Amino acid sequence: MSHRSGWHAVPEAAAVLGAMAPRPADLPAVGPLWRYGTTLPGAALAAARRSPHGPVLVDHRGLLDGEGLAREVEVAAARLTGELRVARADRGAAGGEPAPRIAVHARDHRGQVATVIAAGALGVDVVLIGPSVGTTRLRSILGRTRPDVVVHDDATAAGLAAALDPGTRHYDCSPRPDPAAVGGDPSGGPARPADRWRRRRVGTLHLLSSGTTHTPHATARPGVRRAQLATVLSLLAALGLRRGEPVLVTAPLSHGHGLSVFSAALVIGAPVVLGHGQAPERWAELIDTHRIGAVLGVPAQLLGLVDVLETYSPRPPLRRIAAGSAPLPVDLATRIEALYPGALVDFFGTSETGTATIATAADLRAAPGTVGRPATGVRLRIRDDGADVPDGVTGRLWLRSPWRAADTPGGFVATGDVGHLDGTGRLFLAGRADDVVVVGGHNVHLGEVRDWFLRQHEVSDAVVHAVPDERLGQVLHVEVSGVDIDDAALLGRARDELGSARAPRRVDTVGAGQAHTTPGHRGPGPSRHEGKSRVSQTEVPTIVRNDAEGQYEIWVGGTRAGIAAFHTEAAGTAFSHTVVDDEFAGQGLGSALARGALDDTVARGETIVPYCPFIVAYLRRHHDYDDSVHWPDPDQGR
Repeated sequence: MSHRSGWHAVPEAAAVLGAMAPRPADLPAVGPLWRYGTTLPGAALAAARRSPHGPVLVDHRGLLDGEGLAREVEVAAARLTGELRVARADRGAAGGEPAPRIAVHARDHRGQVATVIAAGALGVDVVLIGPSVGTTRLRSILGRTRPDVVVHDDATAAGLAAALDPGTRHYDCSPRPDPAAVGGDPSGGPARPADRWRRRRVGTLHLLSSGTTHTPHATARPGVRRAQLATVLSLLAALGLRRGEPVLVTAPLSHGHGLSVFSAALVIGAPVVLGHGQAPERWAELIDTHRIGAVLGVPAQLLGLVDVLETYSPRPPLRRIAAGSAPLPVDLATRIEALYPGALVDFFGTSETGTATIATAADLRAAPGTVGRPATGVRLRIRDDGADVPDGVTGRLWLRSPWRAADTPGGFVATGDVGHLDGTGRLFLAGRADDVVVVGGHNVHLGEVRDWFLRQHEVSDAVVHAVPDERLGQVLHVEVSGVDIDDAALLGRARDELGSARAPRRVDTVGAGQAHTTPGHRGPGPSRHEGKSRVSQTEVPTIVRNDAEGQYEIWVGGTRAGIAAFHTEAAGTAFSHTVVDDEFAGQGLGSALARGALDDTVARGETIVPYCPFIVAYLRRHHDYDDSVHWPDPDQGR
């Protein structure tokens, strides 16, 4: 079935215009938009003129007003111009070469932001590389994109040194106490870029895909084109930002989700507080201190923030919480709704197609688990074997969006996701297409089957395996743990509700005190974990990070039940092995430990590097961590 959005451009445009609250004093802001168009430099420099003495940006160094941002951009432009001149002279560049290109590999702060804005205004293309990218992947990215200059900061300098080819020009954009004191043009010219602001072209911004299964590739984001305007207005209206009301962006600006909200805030006139890489406790302080009205983050970050806000008193009055980039767990959505009724909105999209669907708080209440309906101008299709499937039937997702990357072809694009549409056009995702197996000629998604088992009241954890079968090719086996599981009844419900293809042929109950049962064996025989310590329903496991020992620990009562060992390396936080003590085996504690350790790692802004087979298997089943994983080389190990 194909679904297109309703056309709401007029009311959405009215909502955005109301949020911007234009005034006659804003007229000077028209200049940058006329010169640079609806691009990031145009939006940022217009915001600086619109609020010359008011807050525009807040980073770890504090508040930056419009005049301060403009000054930072001028200094960054002078430095960049000189570095590019030297780099091209060293290489003997000729006049007919393509436009200059830089790579920016730094944390989120004013130095990074000013460099990206300055580059675009000077007609220099920019490849944004996240600060947590490991050495191997960084070397590959730089080899593919071939920048003239690499811009870094003090946090990324060490890792970059190991990835740079000899002779590649690079420099540090870390914020300094006095930006005017930073060295200007290394070729000897004055640090006055004003005469270079005359635009020939606006540089194109390139974002990297997540690259969880291959080397990340760059997608071009040159700015808003006329055909994209209705879709952009739809996204701006859903975000609900307001002029003068600060927004906290915890997702990195090197990611499309974070960059989109950053750009939207500049357009609306909402001061941006950069929070990526900081702890949830710090986010709560920022929300309180700056009277932040809206927060943007990935679900793992929002989970850490909710944990803190649930204990905060008095609770800061957030008006909007925007999630994206990864699946939003239903229980997290429920907790956010309980804290801030009506505040939650969830976005889904890809690097190539941009944001495609919007789930409002009403959608998430009425249809838990949905990622919403298509934004204005977007069309969705669910297909299987080349044909559209009816509503409610799972297939592969194709979408067409005017908000696609400039180098993504038009028409419908396969996103690599699997899901279904309901009768109202709401989209539900079941996982990735590469997690599909064929059972007797039927496509079956392992994540969808596992989700069904996890919805059953007696099941606390489930692992789905695809195993070879002579007749059907593959069949499913499921291991479950929980309380008072009746395996025959559970298997019968699965056959009734999932159908013969998706239902497992065998269920193994691995919780303590449960019977080990298969379709051919039903009885009260002893569990393979009988006699071992069992976690009662009142004993809630606790996950703690022990930096001294280099391990995450799961505690039950006063007993440590298992550990996930980690260490820090250039690529991020590396997990080497996970162990649950024998007396606690079979109770889902390993999954709880993995989930807690990975959530904390992401909340800290760190990259997950999985060497441990258990962590690898967990990540393969839980794609909400995809954007935070650096997969090591196959021949590497720890």
